[in-house]
Amino acid sequence: MDHVLDAMDVLQRCIDTCVVDEFHPTEAVNKILADDVWSSKHANICSPMNMEEMVRQGMD
Repeated sequence: MDHVLDAMDVLQRCIDTCVVDEFHPTEAVNKILADDVWSSKHANICSPMNMEEMVRQGMD
């Protein structure tokens, strides 16, 4: 359940600092979310693994 809290924290941080409104995020917000989906750079919002781990696992 921690990953859900992490995701909510990231989204709230984005809304507080970078979002034009809740329906039109800025490019900065999109980059933060993309980084998190790909590599969990800012928070672990993907569970049980992020996209980078899935790709790496598929290459083995």
